[in-house]
Amino acid sequence: MGTISFTRKYGTEVWKITSSEFSISPNQDSFKINIWVESDHEVLEKINETGDTSTAIEIVFPLQTIPNFSELFTFKMPKWAEVKENWGEAQAYYCNWYYFEHRDVEDIEIQIHKTTSNKFKVHLKGIVEDPTDASTELNTLLNIEVETALKNELNGYWAE
Repeated sequence: MGTISFTRKYGTEVWKITSSEFSISPNQDSFKINIWVESDHEVLEKINETGDTSTAIEIVFPLQTIPNFSELFTFKMPKWAEVKENWGEAQAYYCNWYYFEHRDVEDIEIQIHKTTSNKFKVHLKGIVEDPTDASTELNTLLNIEVETALKNELNGYWAE
């Protein structure tokens, strides 16, 4: 299925993805893209600060048309300040990462590429505060790679 990795101050931890969802659903005059992945305590590589918790991330964003995913599609999520009126669980834009607690993700880039008739490779990267040391000047690089099926009905993790 795939992995979630966090490159942190003291090393990189890698988690096995245990469930995922990728959906495109109609939303008024556009389409709502929803991607979420979860690892339910499946740690592949630990560092001393690795937590005993599950971890998950969900991203929602709108598109006017459905891309041709046979070619690599890249989307850069706008910053919260640019779309704050449309940001939230039931809004056009949403992003939430859970690891110890809920956190925002910045500088999000998503790449999607169709690999088989209904399988898609999704690569997501972004920057978050270190989950155990927010005071550090070094941020955590979040890197997710998953191969998942496409559904045409929203089944959000947190999003509606």
